[in-house]
Amino acid sequence: MVLQKEEVDDVIWMSPEEIFSAYNEERVRKSSFESIRNFLSSGFNK
Repeated sequence: MVLQKEEVDDVIWMSPEEIFSAYNEERVRKSSFESIRNFLSSGFNK
């Protein structure tokens, strides 16, 4: 991963459960959540 200082505020490691919880608490942007959800549903989590 190469971070763009102008585009990234923070990076943390989260489990899928933590990601869904953060989204429900509105701590994750919808656009980011959609990308993550698509990735997880693509079979990565199998």
